[in-house]
Amino acid sequence: MKKILVYIPSWCNNSNAEGIGSFVANVFHNIKGYEFFFLQFGDIEPFFKKNILSKGGKVVNKVELKKGWSGKRQLIKELISEIEHSQYDFLYFNTSTPVDNYVVSCVKKKTSIKIIIHSHSVMPKDNMTNRIKQLFSLFDKTNEIRFACSHNAAQWVFNKNVIKNNEYTVLVNGVDINKFSFNQLIRNQMRNDLNICENDFVIGHVGTLDYNKNQIYLVEIVKRLLADNKNVKLILIGDGSDRREIESKIFEYSLESNVILLGTKENINEYMQAFDCFLMPSLYEGFGLVAVEAQASGLFTVLSEGVPIDVVAEKEKVMFLPLAQIDEWVNVVSELAEKSGYNRDIDRKQFEKVDISNTALLFEKFLNESGE
Repeated sequence: MKKILVYIPSWCNNSNAEGIGSFVANVFHNIKGYEFFFLQFGDIEPFFKKNILSKGGKVVNKVELKKGWSGKRQLIKELISEIEHSQYDFLYFNTSTPVDNYVVSCVKKKTSIKIIIHSHSVMPKDNMTNRIKQLFSLFDKTNEIRFACSHNAAQWVFNKNVIKNNEYTVLVNGVDINKFSFNQLIRNQMRNDLNICENDFVIGHVGTLDYNKNQIYLVEIVKRLLADNKNVKLILIGDGSDRREIESKIFEYSLESNVILLGTKENINEYMQAFDCFLMPSLYEGFGLVAVEAQASGLFTVLSEGVPIDVVAEKEKVMFLPLAQIDEWVNVVSELAEKSGYNRDIDRKQFEKVDISNTALLFEKFLNESGE
């Protein structure tokens, strides 16, 4: 059985780990003939580790990485050492920055391992990020397989010749459609557990509480909806560096009984059942896996223009709105809240491209062809 060493940089600071980590574990759970080993520097959230182990993976623990360039040098050294001593067949390197092209290039020079580099993120374009992109994309010359969760994510990490010659593959972040399918019994139970009244309209959101996810925007929406006497509650699932700022804003607006901060949860699929719509006001996203999960739950989903169109599965229940026009967001939610509900069934044919089993088949195809 061939061995794959998996590295997810964001796990080193527990940022954005939920989406990428769950996606990777789910992909390998659906692939046969390969063992996967997750390289972890420092602590790992217990349920992330549980998820990996439950899917048949293993965790390789290392000491926490230092900050800055010394951490990059440490990472290169540890990767080379682990590859040489454990005889892996592939290094699956997940990244959110073109800087990691340099790391991969150094590893390639010292080992003969086949490398897969997978871009999961984008950044807002400004002079500084453009200079970083131009400098470190020069090292993007050595990868046998290049994946990106969207074309925007590819353009952020890979060099211009790779983009021009289409030398990468968009591997859409798939989900387990059956796991997220709407279930009325689970909905009733979850809303009961959360003390949500029958006539409460619940706005749902899942994501790391940080700047680019923009949850403060959702708090502003709830404030305006309550001014119109709407029975609205907002449920935020996730944790992160912006939690205190969000809590402060909730207190400032006296929304303690209308905004529920649940922290990180394992059973996202069950909480999705309790929602009445899903909002994602991100400033930017490489993909946005939770938007696909929300659609798989049959939820009407409102997205910012910072979320790539690649996430759309069932277009009839998805709407993109500009962040500059918050009144439009308020009006859409208000109109949904005034309805007596809507059909949560999905058109499964439209979800084929985001089905995790199809994503895994494509991934496995590349592995088999590269391993021949």
